[in-house]
Parts: sequence; structure tokens; C-alpha cells
Amino acid sequence: MATEAEIKNIIELYVGYFNRVPDTAGLNFNIDLLDNNSLVDISNSFYSAAISSAIPTGETKPFYELTGYGTETGASNNTDYIKQLYTGVLGREFSKGDVTQGEVDFWVNELTGTHNDDKGALAVAMIDTIRSYPNENNGFSEEIHASATAARDQFQSKVTTASHYAYKNIFDNSSSNFSGTYQESIALLAVPLEVIFLF
Repeated sequence: MATEAEIKNIIELYVGYFNRVPDTAGLNFNIDLLDNNSLVDISNSFYSAAISSAIPTGETKPFYELTGYGTETGASNNTDYIKQLYTGVLGREFSKGDVTQGEVDFWVNELTGTHNDDKGALAVAMIDTIRSYPNENNGFSEEIHASATAARDQFQSKVTTASHYAYKNIFDNSSSNFSGTYQESIALLAVPLEVIFLF
């Protein structure tokens, strides 16, 4: 049986990869996978789903188009993979100038070096890095420290929101049980925390 911390790790993967609230069936499926798989294995299955050409129920576009991790010809390259993770994990977009090429290059080097091209391991490492970013500045410029702290807080806020819906779905089976479309699951993360607890 999965612990609360393990369930939170899976919810973090939903937020990090897809920037969305987990659907009940998918979350339960991934929780069951924990019995015989590591978090990195599950993270790799998230990546496989992200580049899939399957069309989710209620949608008209394939997963790769909805998630941004792939194209009609297959998986995106390592640079594009990192840019997409920046959007989900750090809430920063390369196309808007929120991310520098140097930051992307750092994580591409981590992917190809430290993690031997294991995209699942890299996603887990990036999530762990932002989750554990300290409040105190450890020698970074004030601008970098402020940006990293804001990214950490935003990620934690999204995970809290996603966890609220997930726990309602799993344990309460309440009226906030979520099984909507992919786009609806993304929209739920935009709801301010003070509004969520009115449900």
C-alpha cells in the first residue's frame, strides 16, 4: 500500500509533466504501480504517455500535442524536453524569455551525463531540486534566489491544489471527484487555494 509521501510523489509527476490535476483512474493506476516499480520507472511511464499519439477520452488531439513533449514524428529532442519540464516544474517558459539557454543547457547536461539519458530520472531530480530549494540564500544572486524561491512556491501551490482534488477523489469519493478532460484538469490548477477549500 502506498504511503502519503509516495502518493504525493506521483501527484508531483502529474504537475511536473503535465501541469494538471490527476484524474482518479490514472492516479489509482500509478499508485498501484508503486508495488513493483520505482518512482523513476513511473516517471518514465509518464514520459511515454506524454509522447503517445493516442487521443485521450473527451479530446480531439493526441497526447503529444496536448502535452508538448512530442511531435507527429516522435519524441522531442532533449532540449525541447527540458524546456517543457521548465513549464510544468518551474512554471517558467523558454518562449517567453523566462528561461535562459544556459539553464536549459545545465539540465540537458544533467540528462545526458548524470542521468544517462533517463528522462524519468531527470524529471524526478528536477522536481526534487525545486521541492527542496531552501529559504535562505546560499550564495546565489538575489535575482536567482528570488526566482527559484518563487518557482518552488508556485510548484508547491500547484501540488497542494492537485493533492486536494486527488485526496477528495481517493478517500472521500466526494462531489469534487475529478474525471474531466485533459484541458479541464489543467484549468483546475489555476484556481486559487483559498477558493479550493470552499468545496
